[in-house]
Amino acid sequence: MSQGMSTVLARAELRLFWRLVIGVLLLLTGSQKLRDLSAFREGLRAYQVLPAWLETRKSLIGLLALTIALAECCLALLLLAGVWSMPVSCSAAGLLLLFSPISSVDAVILAAIVAVL
Repeated sequence: MSQGMSTVLARAELRLFWRLVIGVLLLLTGSQKLRDLSAFREGLRAYQVLPAWLETRKSLIGLLALTIALAECCLALLLLAGVWSMPVSCSAAGLLLLFSPISSVDAVILAAIVAVL
């Protein structure tokens, strides 16, 4: 096997590894948020990452919290399945950048996404 071919295989294996790691971490964090949605909703409010007009509307914050948690789970499942890996990785990175102060695990996931890209 040529050196170029082994480099391509090593990169593919590395991408697979990080895709699976990111997928598992996103699934864990998303499912944790779904399990305790009220705590996640309060976390959104406590970190003050939302616009002022949204912070006063509990029902919208609840909907946003549910949407973020479901988006993380959906992105995780797509990554684990290997479907649309590049767009899904970029979407996951964007989601994490928007709400990065919410979870310390998110910073680890973001670093892994950058490593894959």
